[in-house]
Amino acid sequence: MFVSDEVYEHMPMDGKTHLRLAKYPGFWDRTISVYSLGKTFSCTGWRIGFAIGPDYLIKPLLSSQNWLEFSVNRPAQWAFSKALPLTLEPYEGSNSYYDWLEKTFTEKKKRLSNILHRSPFNWAILEPEGGYFTCVDVTGAIPQIPKKYFYEHG
Repeated sequence: MFVSDEVYEHMPMDGKTHLRLAKYPGFWDRTISVYSLGKTFSCTGWRIGFAIGPDYLIKPLLSSQNWLEFSVNRPAQWAFSKALPLTLEPYEGSNSYYDWLEKTFTEKKKRLSNILHRSPFNWAILEPEGGYFTCVDVTGAIPQIPKKYFYEHG
């Protein structure tokens, strides 16, 4: 059995394509795919999402639902149910909200990456191919940072 984190499915960058595990032959029957509307719509504090999978895997999730839903309010659930179909319509000059989202995050990633590459520190930037995060290996920069910043008393 697999639990597949699909929360960044609509945020691939640089023309990449998101690949869903459950679409591969033989995987649908053993995969629960988890999605986050909070990430898709940039309101992560709302903690709202959903899971998709075969009935025999989803039914046990339903029995735990009372213990998992701790902060989702009914108006947010209703709003997201109305917003999802709209994501496929033209948005802000793009063919769809998802196209706009991909373009926006790609631009932001490039901007941040350019700033990090121009910095005086010797660090390795791990370029993201999707999602929210850019990871930086700061190991090479440590000798360039004064030791007083690593210790409470300098």
